Amino acid sequence: MRRDVERFCEHCVTCKKAKSKVQPHGMYIPLPIPDSPWIDISMDFVLGLPRTRNGRDSIFVVVDRFSKIAHFISCHKIDDVVNVANLFFRDIVRLHGIPMSIVSDRDVKFEDKSFSRRGDDVSTSSSASVADMEVLPQ
Repeated sequence: MRRDVERFCEHCVTCKKAKSKVQPHGMYIPLPIPDSPWIDISMDFVLGLPRTRNGRDSIFVVVDRFSKIAHFISCHKIDDVVNVANLFFRDIVRLHGIPMSIVSDRDVKFEDKSFSRRGDDVSTSSSASVADMEVLPQ
């Protein structure tokens, strides 16, 4: 099974972009401190939870980096990027507006072009980050 997964990931362009084996070079610097709420947010998933009566088994977590207020949105582990983008716009953008920057890990759902297409008409920057640190190339 391991060989099958490796073979699949070798040919998947999204997987190659999201899960690079090459370590980024450069110095780590902290992300800039936000100056107002819901301008800079971070997003991630909590997976592997027991199923609810509705069949949901994961939580989509969105945190405001300024106030540390979090939204916990139940979802299915198998939700694709379109469903996640719909959850984001329904539960976050509707209440707080569109953020200026989004920090996330290198999850395939965040790296997919479909997620970024929803925000093509607005200027939002996204950062793929590890432990809230940004990599600057030397």
